Amino acid sequence: MPAACITQYVRVNKFAEVTVETNRYSVPTKYAHRDALAEIYENRIAILVKGVSIADHKRALGKRQEIIDPLHHLDLIAKKHRSAMHAVDFADDRLPRPLIVLRDRLLERDGPTATNTWTAILSLALESSLEALAAATEVALARGTLDPHAIEFLLRKRGDIGPAADATLYRPTPAGRAQVVDLEPYRIASLVEKTS
Repeated sequence: MPAACITQYVRVNKFAEVTVETNRYSVPTKYAHRDALAEIYENRIAILVKGVSIADHKRALGKRQEIIDPLHHLDLIAKKHRSAMHAVDFADDRLPRPLIVLRDRLLERDGPTATNTWTAILSLALESSLEALAAATEVALARGTLDPHAIEFLLRKRGDIGPAADATLYRPTPAGRAQVVDLEPYRIASLVEKTS
């Protein structure tokens, strides 16, 4: 039975995009300068390299539109994190709102390291999805934290990404109670050196 699509040979340009019917669609940056095959369906476009699907987009029905998946360029931005704040891929309308709020709060807190922290958090979406990352970020923001490890923990807790290499880091204490620590040995009186 024939496929319900039209196929078209395309070339991935240096910006990791292919042009189909005058519209540009992003693909992961590692496929730049490669030959690909575009499968054009009624409502979507699939891009394949050597028979493997590398991108799937909703089909643009207008002319000269740009359909970008921010995750396609994340590996490049992670290496050049200072450009993340200015990258078109990460414009306010292309990312879920909690990730934009996180970016703005990181910039307020510590401008010089904000982009590095933000791209590290965005890279968590490669293991899950932007939607799952946005949900975990929203919870983290509501709890008042901007810590990437806290957001990663929330993703793992939700089951959106697998367990950490050292799962004991995230294991809850018995009955979900905080572990009781004996602080008696650390009392000031016992730490003062005794003189004879």
